[in-house]
Amino acid sequence: MENSIDNIMLLAKSDDKIVGCASLNRLPRRMKYRGDFAISVAKEYWNKGIGSQLLNNIISFAKENKFSLLSKKPKSITQNDFLFDLILSSKDSGYFTPVR
Repeated sequence: MENSIDNIMLLAKSDDKIVGCASLNRLPRRMKYRGDFAISVAKEYWNKGIGSQLLNNIISFAKENKFSLLSKKPKSITQNDFLFDLILSSKDSGYFTPVR
């Protein structure tokens, strides 16, 4: 696989079964400081720290490659879904800003 500073895809595996994934893609041109990310973990593996570990790895990659703002947008918005932006700064590990 080719190394990139614009995109990353992560997989979480348990016993050779993919149980989670996360991706980050840099936006083009004038928005190149921003990235859209997605994260998913199989329901039977919730509350085991897999999603947190995937997100921490996405944040680390973003900081190393000079992303400033990460946005996660679900395919559809329901009561349990929300939109949020992750603002990255050199002082903080990042924080979530709801945009509902």
